[in-house]
Amino acid sequence: KYIVQLVAAAGGPLLMLIMFYYYDNQWTNHDERIILLTGVVITVIAMCFLFFFNDDYTIPEQYKNEQQQDLLNENSNDNDIEEIVEENENVKNSYKLCGILIKRSYLPYIMVFTDVWISIGAGMTVKFFPVYFYSEFEVSPAILSILYVCNPLATALFSYFLKKISLKLGRMTSIVVSRFLGIACLLAMVYLRNVYIVAPVWVLRYALMNCTSPLRRSILMD
Repeated sequence: KYIVQLVAAAGGPLLMLIMFYYYDNQWTNHDERIILLTGVVITVIAMCFLFFFNDDYTIPEQYKNEQQQDLLNENSNDNDIEEIVEENENVKNSYKLCGILIKRSYLPYIMVFTDVWISIGAGMTVKFFPVYFYSEFEVSPAILSILYVCNPLATALFSYFLKKISLKLGRMTSIVVSRFLGIACLLAMVYLRNVYIVAPVWVLRYALMNCTSPLRRSILMD
């Protein structure tokens, strides 16, 4: 689902690329206003489809639990069930976080704490990247649109491979390594002055920082 969502997210910048080419690929208030209004209209149309969702068609939680219990009873004898229950009792209250065993009740607070600090840092940097590319390298609207098309596609690709890597390194270790590499890319951008190097590094930074979402969500669901 996450990969499909990211691939679809590339459609917005792609449409923006086409419209900028149609309007002579210039940074003007008139052209930007038209593109922004087009995005707003598309968003409103997409939100209208949400009114057709009905929670009455979802499977009740109790019924799903009964199905899981029936499946467990069919494929296990009494001794197996006792072993599974005992194992679940031992691990349900703890979680190994980068090799450190912590209580599961602490996990949501740790995740929220890290997300808050990362969001603060992102709010001080991410929003200014278009201005940075324009002021430092005089990047045209079309080139910037291409970069924004590459961002979700690269994130989708990295999230697929990060899932494979997490099977060997562990989910939290993979998340930490990926985000540290993303921060390293951001630091590298401070010293790089060639736009043909800075642009790929920026896309790489975006992918490394955002490809961890499925793993983080899976940890919270556990």
